[in-house]
Amino acid sequence: MSDYYFEVDVLRDQMATKLSDNLEQTPYVFAEVAKDIVPDSAYFTEFCDLVDNLDGGQKEALQQFCAALAKHLSPEIKKETPND
Repeated sequence: MSDYYFEVDVLRDQMATKLSDNLEQTPYVFAEVAKDIVPDSAYFTEFCDLVDNLDGGQKEALQQFCAALAKHLSPEIKKETPND
C-alpha cells in the first residue's frame, strides 16, 4: 500500500503512532470509525477488501487485536441451573 495524506495532512504512520501513544483517545476514535463502517454496508465491504491487501504481519496483528478486543467486550453469560 502506498503512503498517502488524509485531508488533515497527516501520514497514516503518524496517525497510527499518535493513536498508540495517546491511548486515552484511541477507544473514542475506534468507536467513531466503527459507527461509520458498519457490517453489511458498502463501506464495510470496501474496508474488508482493503484489509485483504495488508501484508501477512499486518493481517495477523489486526486479527489478534480484534479477537482480543471482541473477547474483552463480550460479557460472560452465566447459565443459572434451576434448583428443581
